[in-house]
Amino acid sequence: LIKKKLDKANNGSKIFIDQAVELLRKDIFSMQEVEDESNTMVVGALETTTNTIGYGLMLLAMFPEYQERAYEELLAMFPEGGAFDVTYANIQDMAYLDLIVNETMRLMAPGPLVARENTQDLQLSNGLVLPAGVQCVINMFALHRRKDIWGPDADKFNPDHFLPSNIEDKHPFAFIPFTKGVRSCI
Repeated sequence: LIKKKLDKANNGSKIFIDQAVELLRKDIFSMQEVEDESNTMVVGALETTTNTIGYGLMLLAMFPEYQERAYEELLAMFPEGGAFDVTYANIQDMAYLDLIVNETMRLMAPGPLVARENTQDLQLSNGLVLPAGVQCVINMFALHRRKDIWGPDADKFNPDHFLPSNIEDKHPFAFIPFTKGVRSCI
């Protein structure tokens, strides 16, 4: 794939592989680095996606009332049943499915712990200063189950946690399954 991209002219798209090939052409990345980063992207995306789907199916089986709502959304979208093609636009219109995926990632975070190194001194709201070079670990499992953020049923699967009326007043970092900011996941 990388060699094919090298042989083709750039068509203006800027997906990961296009950016990597551009850096390879400029001798900023070696072929080995592009291959390594490509493998990291594929493996990282594959594992988190399959885990989220697996956990989502498990949670829907455990909570048939939410499974029924998801089924009703699918029936409304595809009333003929049987074989049908699902388009990207169809997926974008599946509002309840989106709630289910977010709630699944809230309870079963793709990466339950995330470590980052401070690049500069950081003063916390309680006055404590974390010096540059310190490794900080975010416990996503605990963050996504905080009762002061998610309510008394924070430990329970409930896709309604992500209804617009329930999420609009939450801090932007209350739900960060892939972290946020310049160091967020792919």
